[in-house]
Amino acid sequence: MSDMFERFLTIINTSSLIAAGDKILVAVSGGLDSMVLLHLLSQSKFQFGICHINYGLREQDSENDEALVAKLAREIGCAFHLKKVKRSEWKKSQSIQMMAREIRYDFFTNISTHHGYTKIATAHHANDSLETALLYFIKGTGISGLTGIPAKRENVVRPLLTFTKEELKGYALQNQIQWREDQSNATNKYQRNIIRNEVIPLLRGINPQIEHTFLNTSKYLKGAEMALKNISQQILLQHFQKKKNSQELTLDWFDKNELNEAVLFEILKYAQINATQLADLVSIISQNKSGKCVETSSHYILLDRNRLFIQEYSPDNDPSSAHWVTMPPQIIQLPNARVKTSVRKRPIELIKRKDFALLNLEKITFPMKIRKWEQGDWFVPFGMKGRKLLSDFMIDMKIPVTLKKDIRVLLNGEDIVWVMGYRTDDRYKIDSQTAEALMLEHETL
Repeated sequence: MSDMFERFLTIINTSSLIAAGDKILVAVSGGLDSMVLLHLLSQSKFQFGICHINYGLREQDSENDEALVAKLAREIGCAFHLKKVKRSEWKKSQSIQMMAREIRYDFFTNISTHHGYTKIATAHHANDSLETALLYFIKGTGISGLTGIPAKRENVVRPLLTFTKEELKGYALQNQIQWREDQSNATNKYQRNIIRNEVIPLLRGINPQIEHTFLNTSKYLKGAEMALKNISQQILLQHFQKKKNSQELTLDWFDKNELNEAVLFEILKYAQINATQLADLVSIISQNKSGKCVETSSHYILLDRNRLFIQEYSPDNDPSSAHWVTMPPQIIQLPNARVKTSVRKRPIELIKRKDFALLNLEKITFPMKIRKWEQGDWFVPFGMKGRKLLSDFMIDMKIPVTLKKDIRVLLNGEDIVWVMGYRTDDRYKIDSQTAEALMLEHETL
């Protein structure tokens, strides 16, 4: 039994990566790393099958990779699961690397579900983990990004993470393991390749043992991450509350220091916040800019006095989203509300309720538009003769910051004719001469 194989088994056992009853799906590309992983697993008593994805991006090289892995599966006598990616599966809106990852993990999940695999093993190693940490460090990250690749995430395990690329290559040569080189790894087309081919060799000139140094540092960072998660969990239990369509985080605990900023970042990771957005949010909190909002790729995070409101972004709460009012009668479904329309003929009874609007139908041109209010919006409030900015109107009405972002307006052309649920526009009011009125009822759900 070789020293490397003993280390391999020790890592699996001490890190609880694989149990005796597990059925393992091994991702094998045909490259050095995955071929070594397969060789090590073939010496163990674990039950496993092989999966391979032919992305079709390197023409004959892709076919040769597939042929090598298929041949090895036959020689070992284990199950072989193949996916050939069709051109139609590549989306122009995503990078090739992101799309390949999505295809890869969808395939892993599908094969595992249909063939009873309990674990998915990939061949990521210490160099991969270092590259990942450096990429996150350059782009901005929390503490978890600096720890590199996790050895286990759900049912995906990575038993080679403590081995360096050099160790894997030495093992492959010693055991006469055949593998194929992906020539695209030598180019600097992708960011990771620049890190691998340019940055790490420079760092290795300063520290020849940089991969081992990183592995040790990563252990300490993982300990610090655990401590941070524990503190964050305590804050969540005391200060975080889930609402129907949002979440609320009170800030009694927050003052501007490095630990609290790290805790806030940890809490808001689910909202896809990045380092730059966190800095903006901390600045808003520190300056008590109530009503200011930070938008992440998935959420709005709004400060209202001493609390944050976090709401998931969707087409329904996108400020640019719109709904249309056509000839009545009609029911318009809005997020958390609906609007019913009808026509009233003379004599027209006035309804003095904020959730009703009566507008002079002769002045209306359909379709009308419902959208969220925007900075710079103005109208002529009922009973007044001059225009008023909607932002000023909401201050006069003492509308809470938490409700302002959800206020919608009804437009006739470019004119705001109703601040829905609050006030109609004086230019569209009905009088004794009005023959027909458009009646709208705003009902909160």
